[in-house]
Amino acid sequence: LDTVGWIYYKQGQLQKARKYIQKAIDSGNPSAEVLEHMGDVLLKLNKPAEAKKWWQQAL
Repeated sequence: LDTVGWIYYKQGQLQKARKYIQKAIDSGNPSAEVLEHMGDVLLKLNKPAEAKKWWQQAL
């Protein structure tokens, strides 16, 4: 799911990217990379405070 989300991110389809990355997170025990990807998507959606929270979780 994260890979699909990241492809959408690279294509600039940020809402679809967010949807798929969120599904990857919701599936349980997401990797740091998945959490980082969510932060990256949120930053592009002009939500830097939310992005920072995800990046901090990824550490």
